[in-house]
Amino acid sequence: MTGRELIIYILENHLEDAPIYEDGKFIGFMTAAEAAAKFEVGLATIRVWIHQGLLRGIKIEDTIYIPQNATNPLVTKLN
Repeated sequence: MTGRELIIYILENHLEDAPIYEDGKFIGFMTAAEAAAKFEVGLATIRVWIHQGLLRGIKIEDTIYIPQNATNPLVTKLN
């Protein structure tokens, strides 16, 4: 996800005035490790999915964040 895509995501979801950070976490996002656990795959798979455009994510410093409402690309692809 590029900065432009993040801005569009914020605007499309009317998050302009919403808090984005609470208790040390970005609200509405999970880390790549949390996504890997959720989708029962490895971190490398999450990185590949993001690189291939199958999963939206944004990298801030060394951490990749993925929207919590993201769906498993394997399930989406099979249906």
